[in-house]
Amino acid sequence: MEEAQRLADRIVILQAGAIAAQGTAEQLSRALGHGTRVGFLAPPQIGPAQVSAAVGAPVEQDGRRLGFRSDQARRDLTALPGWAAEHGIEFGPFVTLILGFVSGVFIPVSMMPSWMLDVGRLFPLEHLARGLQQAFAVPGSTGITGIDLAVITAWGAGKVGTGRWAAAG
Repeated sequence: MEEAQRLADRIVILQAGAIAAQGTAEQLSRALGHGTRVGFLAPPQIGPAQVSAAVGAPVEQDGRRLGFRSDQARRDLTALPGWAAEHGIEFGPFVTLILGFVSGVFIPVSMMPSWMLDVGRLFPLEHLARGLQQAFAVPGSTGITGIDLAVITAWGAGKVGTGRWAAAG
């Protein structure tokens, strides 16, 4: 929806070849809600009931994948790592989760405070995600701007410069 808000003044949503909804981005957001779908691979010992208790929403399960719909994604995405730590559950690399959160990957940037957007722009994930989104949204575009490439390259060079090679074995 975020790309549609930037690129279109009216939006049509198709489902099975028929128009399911249409209107401005604001009209559709009001009618369909601002809910965000949150999903992740859960460790085998974690089931939907446990996550449901943590986020206060029904949780669906498909194999090891758990998911729920949230109207307060910021709150739920902030609560989940703390809940996981309290229960001794490794919830993925915590730094990566936080980086995705401040970079606007998990929630629409339109819902984020400006200070968080500024912090997210310091890290490469925001630039990579935006570049990939633009590459798909704009035909013939690589999507990556010079600034995006500079930030990604600087972080990559910093990692290579601080990395160490070790012989395997």
